[in-house]
Amino acid sequence: MYQNVNNGGRFNIPPFNNVNYNYVQEPPVDNAPVWFVAAAPLFALFLEKIAFSAYVAIAFWIFAYIVCVLMCIKDRIKVDNYLNSTVNTTRIPKFLVLIPILYLIVRNQKLKNQKQYHIFAIIFFLVAFWQNGLISYSLMTGDSYTQLVKNYYVDDISNFSEVKDTSYKTIEKSIESYLGHNNISWSCLNNENSQLVTAKAKSSYNGEEAILSIVFAFDYDYYKYTEIEIKSVYLNDKELKDEELSAFLTQIFFDDKTADLSGDSIVEV
Repeated sequence: MYQNVNNGGRFNIPPFNNVNYNYVQEPPVDNAPVWFVAAAPLFALFLEKIAFSAYVAIAFWIFAYIVCVLMCIKDRIKVDNYLNSTVNTTRIPKFLVLIPILYLIVRNQKLKNQKQYHIFAIIFFLVAFWQNGLISYSLMTGDSYTQLVKNYYVDDISNFSEVKDTSYKTIEKSIESYLGHNNISWSCLNNENSQLVTAKAKSSYNGEEAILSIVFAFDYDYYKYTEIEIKSVYLNDKELKDEELSAFLTQIFFDDKTADLSGDSIVEV
């Protein structure tokens, strides 16, 4: 004889005893668009990194935002149709599509489908916010610009565009190698839209002690900096020019000890 046991209106006998009555069916709404919106900040950040100017980078961010809004508008129509037909709840306000992250949060609450796309959206947005060019530029300091110059490869300096060098030496290491010491004073000056970084140290010139100053310059447009160039070189208060400058730069950056200050060199300035 079977025993009928009613547990809260449910039969606790086979085949009913293993049924999960707390199961909530997922709403038949496509989540692909909102996952795209969640990942959009990383996509926009990638586009910014390959942009060749600030204007192009800003255009990429605007494009990504517009696409997210359009995706939210399209998704909201489907979600509201589902909510109106099956669930007794208020519709998602229209203005939320203009704030994609907030839209994803409210959408998840309305559907109660416990997906995590809104969490990922917040994380990706924060990453993109701190890594985008405008924020990075605002956090740049004189030390940041100086470090950038120190670690810049010699063969990437615009003055040496015709030189084929495969040693991959940095500016700092090249200067230290030429001087024979690392006692170099670095400073940075903001000159209108350009950053001027100066390396200053004791050196020798015609067998006498002299103060060597090399000024590097580059522009920064909030997203990318131009190629670094050597703006000027001073020995004491004398600025080197033309062939004299070219020969001296060859000695410093390409270890050409045979080049003198009046002869030919491999560097064009």
